[in-house]
Amino acid sequence: MIRRTGFILILALLTSALNAQTENRDTLANTKSRVIIDVSGAWSMALGKYRETTTTDDYAGYASGGFMGQVGINWIGKHDLGLGVSYVFQHNGFQEKAKDICPPGQDCLGSGGWNNHYFLAGPVYIKEFGRLIMDISVLGGFVISTGKIFSIEIPDTLHPYFSSGTGTGFGFQAKASAGYRIGKKIFITAGISYLGGTPSRSKSFYTLVQDPNVGWTYVGSETVIKKKISAINPGVGIMIKL
Repeated sequence: MIRRTGFILILALLTSALNAQTENRDTLANTKSRVIIDVSGAWSMALGKYRETTTTDDYAGYASGGFMGQVGINWIGKHDLGLGVSYVFQHNGFQEKAKDICPPGQDCLGSGGWNNHYFLAGPVYIKEFGRLIMDISVLGGFVISTGKIFSIEIPDTLHPYFSSGTGTGFGFQAKASAGYRIGKKIFITAGISYLGGTPSRSKSFYTLVQDPNVGWTYVGSETVIKKKISAINPGVGIMIKL
């Protein structure tokens, strides 16, 4: 009887110790899960000057609806606050009625569109509520934009041509999303973001002209293109805790 009681007591102590060790491991794992990967995709809805189609407005972007994809990594510190770094790709085609438009001093737009690459960083707030998670971030950085929207006409007297190029400038994003845990460290999310940017491009060139006093000579000129990106992006994604 004494042996049986002793065996039961030892078994109970071992079970309690194992449970405590498991809880400590889980707590330690949760404590170390300070890095979160965020991958999302969204529909991009052009707003304001970005979708304007008049050639009298230098900021007109002629943009239609499109899509965006984002990959980010977040380091979370105390009080659920941290630092996020993200790359965002955004594509918006040109509106149908803008495809035959030739902005002054630029090539005709055609069937292309905007391709924007954002490199962003800034503060994030990520909070868990049981199986739910909330993510709020405000990121800033720079944007690189490509497409015919930044083509510039070089009016050379002998061989006029269009110079292609890219626009660069400040870019930013404000984002809010909520998610639901589907695995130990995986959440599916849905949210909305706002993307903005101010890309511009300048091009200096010389044009051969005939001066009545000195004959043929080169005259220097500069063309500057400035645009404003503005888009709302509702979408879905996943978050993974490392």
